[in-house]
Amino acid sequence: MGRIGMKVLSVASLGDSENGGWMSKVLALAGMVGLLWGGFNLVNLDGTPTERLHMARRIAAFLKKHDSLIASATPPPSKVAIGYSASNALMTYAAEGHVNAYLASYLGANRVLQHLGHQIDVARIDASNFDDDLCRYDVLVLPLPIYADKPSARKLIDFVRNGGTLISEPSFAEYDSAFFSSDRVPGMGLDKVFGCHREIISTRDNIRISYRGLTIPSRFYEEILIPDAGKVIATYPDGRPAAVENSFGKGRAIYFGTNVLMDYIFNEDPNFLAVMADLTSCVHRYARIDNKLCIVRWLQAKGCRLVFLFNGTRHHQPCTLSLDGRTANARDIWNGEDVAFEQSAGSSVAQFYLPPYAVKILRV
Repeated sequence: MGRIGMKVLSVASLGDSENGGWMSKVLALAGMVGLLWGGFNLVNLDGTPTERLHMARRIAAFLKKHDSLIASATPPPSKVAIGYSASNALMTYAAEGHVNAYLASYLGANRVLQHLGHQIDVARIDASNFDDDLCRYDVLVLPLPIYADKPSARKLIDFVRNGGTLISEPSFAEYDSAFFSSDRVPGMGLDKVFGCHREIISTRDNIRISYRGLTIPSRFYEEILIPDAGKVIATYPDGRPAAVENSFGKGRAIYFGTNVLMDYIFNEDPNFLAVMADLTSCVHRYARIDNKLCIVRWLQAKGCRLVFLFNGTRHHQPCTLSLDGRTANARDIWNGEDVAFEQSAGSSVAQFYLPPYAVKILRV
């Protein structure tokens, strides 16, 4: 009997397997399913092993060698979350016949926060169905939150009152639990939290707003805002208010009258990245990287931290890694290399030139 192999997907490169395998580990996916991609591409049609199988063996050997260290590793508590409610997707579908608008806003929020290096959570804000503890977060970002009921609104109000930062896209709580349109938007009393309300709304593409001298692209909704207790922080080209920030209780609330998060999934505008960096600057980040095409994540392990660097592209990528505190050197336990750090303004800094799909695991 000859050997029988199965090969359905395209051939995985060594870089795909290394990067995907470790991403699945760090992001806490079940087992190594992300590496195996359903079990395909482990062998060639003649039964010989593919590069993916060799990489699986290397990762397995690494995990066995560092078993106690990896077993002790846990992610730090996330301080930034994206607020999710299935009702927002449902209302978008009812209005548009699809969920493209909500999906784009949600993915835009995820991408800009990932590019800033935040280790983010998804928090359920539909309080009638879930009882997520919002107070564990410093910042909550709401993509296209057109629906809210009273329990959800009360929970979000308490979040800001107790010191949280709430960042919202337009038409917040435009629809209530009876699916009626609110007389005042933001609805459910949230206009008091944001310190503004909507005057008029229209939809169009190619919207531009100005924030502290930066021009930011946007799209979809264009609300003209009337500030109440809040202060205008962004304007449309004609000077009308486009975003308002308000202090409420111990926290603050930022309301954008246009879909800046949605636009980011299409444009990845560096000015908006800078705006979100400013608005989320209250969140401490132990590990930071200056190239948005690379990813840095870290885990707290027994007696140390494990800092993971990923280049998910097919090109070499230069990047600078900054760690809080004083670190003279670290060990890349995946590649068996020492890494030297320099001190700069209270941080430890190291330069890298990551090959395509490269992974580094620094024990700090």
